[in-house]
Order: sequence, then structure tokens, then C-alpha cells
Amino acid sequence: MKKVSLLFLSLFLFSLTTYALPKKIKVGFILSTMQEERYQKDKTIFEKVAKDLGADVLFESCNNNEQTQAAKVENLLLKGIDVLVIQPKAQGNYVVLMGQSGHSVAQEITRGNLSVLQKHPKIKVVVQQAHASWSPAEAMATTENALTKHKNKIDAILANNSGMAHGAIQALKEQNLLGKVFVAGADADLTAIRNMAAGHQQFEVLKAIQPLAEAAAKTAVKLAKGEVPSYDATLFNGKTQVKVINTPVYPVTKDTIQAQIIATGFHSAKDIYGK
Repeated sequence: MKKVSLLFLSLFLFSLTTYALPKKIKVGFILSTMQEERYQKDKTIFEKVAKDLGADVLFESCNNNEQTQAAKVENLLLKGIDVLVIQPKAQGNYVVLMGQSGHSVAQEITRGNLSVLQKHPKIKVVVQQAHASWSPAEAMATTENALTKHKNKIDAILANNSGMAHGAIQALKEQNLLGKVFVAGADADLTAIRNMAAGHQQFEVLKAIQPLAEAAAKTAVKLAKGEVPSYDATLFNGKTQVKVINTPVYPVTKDTIQAQIIATGFHSAKDIYGK
């Protein structure tokens, strides 16, 4: 009987080892602040649902501070969380770097930016400045002044083109803020894509040049022949409705450089990465 009992115990322990229950899930949960009443409710509901599903919640609040948020994230990762749910810090100081004053393209890009930002009342546009000839040097100076005035507490810089975005990056470099401030530009110039690959810039707008140039050329020839060109929509420019032909525009991030830039032949991998 003793031998049988030992055999049974051995089989039982083997069974526990082989069919062990899965480890309990650890969910990291970070809110930007707890000062508003609604976030107390968010926390309560989130924790209850996660607990009912068998998960442990490791909660943190960052008091609307980016540095605190980064530290909290690192701390939760060290604690071995399986997933992180994070509410980005909503309060933010934004800089809008506009192109040439009175330039229709600069006006429309800025109008588009502001139409989105206005939907988020906690975002503050602390600087909105036009720059003669879309000057990168002037954009750099504007960014330097903004950083000085607001004690480096700038969260994002939206530039009307790639050149001014690069000017902003030069100013951020002087303050050791590369990669810590969101920077967006437009045109996907090679320097901008290199900055993105290095993690110094986070976003670019790629306006597909071939369809844009083709549409412009075809329209010009039709007008010259006295023909009426086709169009997709109309846009009020402050004085009249202007007929518009829409051509493709693509968002570019570091993760989509291969698909949107290299694979399409816009810039080569060698030009971007040097190899």
C-alpha cells in the first residue's frame, strides 16, 4: 500500500506540473490625473471589470506630468505587467509653425491643424507664427523663443513643411529635447525622413508628387484649350469657391517609412539609412 500511495502522489504532482493554471494577468493602468471626479469612476469600473476577468490591476496616476508618466511606465514594466493601458497626458502646449504669411497653402494647412486642435480644449496653441519664405532658420528661432518663454514645456510642434520641422528639431537638440517633443512636418523631404528614422521627428505628411503634378499638368492643358477641367470639390478661399482636384496624401511615421517611402521609390533606403 505504501508503494501505491507514493506512486499516486507522484502522478498527482506530475499532473499539477503539467496542467498548471495559467499565471494571473497583470494589467498596468495609468491615468494622466485623478483630480477630476470622472477619473475616479474610470478607475473603479476598470478595476472591477479586470478583476472579474481574473486580472490584477497595477494602477498609477501621473499628475499631468510627462516625466512622472515616463517613470511610472518604467516602474510598471519592471513589475512584469502583461499589458499597459495608458491615458496620454491631455494638457499640452503646442507650437504651430506657419509658412509664408498670406500663402494659401500655409493658410490651409494651418486651418486644418487648428480645426482638429480646437476639438481638444486642453491643448493650448501657445505660438502660431508665420515665417518668410518658409524659412527653417526662422522656424528654429521661433522654437527657441517658445522653449525659453515656456521653460521647455512644449509638447508638440506642428510645422507646415519639412524644412521648418527640421529648424524646430535643431532648436530641440540644443535643449536636449530630441524625441521628447512631438514634431510633425509635411512634404517628406529626405532630411525629415532621416530625422524620423533617428527618432527625432514623429510624423510627416507625404503628398504623392506624381498624381499631383499629373493633375496640374492635365488641368493646365485643358484650360489652355478652352476646355473645362474636371474637379472633385470646391473650397472657399475667402472670396470665391475654388474648384479642387484631390490627390493622395499619406501619413508617415517611423514604422511606415519602408512601405510609404522606400517601397514607393520616394527615397531610397541607402539615402535614408546610409546603407
